[in-house]
Amino acid sequence: DEFCEKVIDAAARKIEQAILAHVIRRELGLSMSDFLVKSRNHRFLTIDFSLKLPIIGIGAAARSLLPLVGERLKTEVVFPEHHEVGNAIGSLLIALEDKTERG
Repeated sequence: DEFCEKVIDAAARKIEQAILAHVIRRELGLSMSDFLVKSRNHRFLTIDFSLKLPIIGIGAAARSLLPLVGERLKTEVVFPEHHEVGNAIGSLLIALEDKTERG
């Protein structure tokens, strides 16, 4: 159980960092990836971020990982209907489109 919790925590932290890095890069034009990773365990600083928009969960693992990410980023997590298969449907549509283009 402890090992599984550590895996989920590590995956949620990676998702959180990816979201923050994307928002910072997109909105501020800065690369903050190294800073974000190092700031979590800094001996003198505590840094907390809040996301001002919801996270949309898609994929089979979304229900397991994103509530923790939403909690850390102090934001709502929304799961659309059939979110569990969202990635699979997207992959299928891309494959069908690619096949159609090739004839």
